[in-house]
Amino acid sequence: MKTLEFDSINEIIEIEDLDDEWLGYCIKTEKDTIEFKLWNGSSCCEKFYMDTSDVMNSLLGNKLISCDIDVEDCDLSVFDPKSDVHECNGAMIYNERVIFKINTDNDPVYLVFGNIHNGYYSHRCEVILNGNCVCESWV
Repeated sequence: MKTLEFDSINEIIEIEDLDDEWLGYCIKTEKDTIEFKLWNGSSCCEKFYMDTSDVMNSLLGNKLISCDIDVEDCDLSVFDPKSDVHECNGAMIYNERVIFKINTDNDPVYLVFGNIHNGYYSHRCEVILNGNCVCESWV
């Protein structure tokens, strides 16, 4: 796990959805701009997703303290054709995720980026702090 600490604790004043090329959010505080980004293009039969434990706008007015980044992956061995999990040309399907825990002076909010794919078509995930990439991963 990696923890992204901020120089000072500042109030979250704005949260925006990202543009067409990236799935994710831009969080602005009084001092910092943090982007959580997942490339949302498609190369084959991969299925990418984003989920949160709460509405992101619930962070507005909270003080941003830190962000924990936990990268994990697991192989899925049982496939249900009715579910979101799908077989890709008969290959093993991977469900890889990056989980962000956004810590504030109130309850944390979890942001999850994921990708279900056959092992060949991962998606780039980035955390950008004030215009600089501070964390990148492939899911």
